[in-house]
Amino acid sequence: MRNETIIRFLESAAMKVPAIIKPGHEHRPRREVRAEVALLVFNLPAPLTINELLNATDEAHGMTMLYHHIRSRLTDFGQSFCLFQQPGTGEMYQINGSTNGRGEVTSVDVKIYESMDRMELELSEELHRMRTIPGEFAYQMGDDELYSCFL
Repeated sequence: MRNETIIRFLESAAMKVPAIIKPGHEHRPRREVRAEVALLVFNLPAPLTINELLNATDEAHGMTMLYHHIRSRLTDFGQSFCLFQQPGTGEMYQINGSTNGRGEVTSVDVKIYESMDRMELELSEELHRMRTIPGEFAYQMGDDELYSCFL
């Protein structure tokens, strides 16, 4: 992963989803950089409910929901989501997060990709992994729809 790719991501994502990504809010000690992917962790500027977070991404061009998973309807804890930036619409990345005991999202994990093939594979694995976790989906993308995003 080239440093230029991370810098481009930080610049574009800060403008695209400012309620979620602020470069100064990155938890730098947790940054992991590998050959084709980088993992960055961001503390949100302010805690958001999962609906507020998803609403903040609605207008972001190319941002697509992979899933919104609900472990239990009896509590707000443990709802999780995965969003991704479709290839060809900006830097390739995915955003994952989950709600805490107060039903708030306070941080997100972001994976930045240089390889479209690697991104497609990891998103597919993420979706299949979530299907094995107890609970229900408020939304999940179908396999065919996911693959069509990479054609």
